[in-house]
Amino acid sequence: MKIKELRQQAKKSQKEVADFLNMSQTGYSGYETGRTDPDIETLKKLAEYFHTTIDNLVGHETPYLIDKSQFSDTQLKIIEEIKNLQEYACQKVEAYIIGLKAAEEEKQRIINLYTKRS
Repeated sequence: MKIKELRQQAKKSQKEVADFLNMSQTGYSGYETGRTDPDIETLKKLAEYFHTTIDNLVGHETPYLIDKSQFSDTQLKIIEEIKNLQEYACQKVEAYIIGLKAAEEEKQRIINLYTKRS
């Protein structure tokens, strides 16, 4: 199970996750070390907490699904909004994102130019 990795990525302590699950830190630690296995209800709560699937928690690869643990809450909200857009609107969003990335790259290029001169 990869809950330790997910917890560390989320910058959460064992105590914080244990509190969310309404259990002791020692009990939760058993899940991370493999001494004990969580029941299905606990797996559901862990998947919710880490914004992922139970399959992902237990190491079952589902390549066609998005691993939500890799996204911030804002990014997840944007994805949900995009799902409801018509194709032409999605193309506009894509163009906007490309423009944002280009602007960031240009900004970094200029910063690098002036940094090298100093």
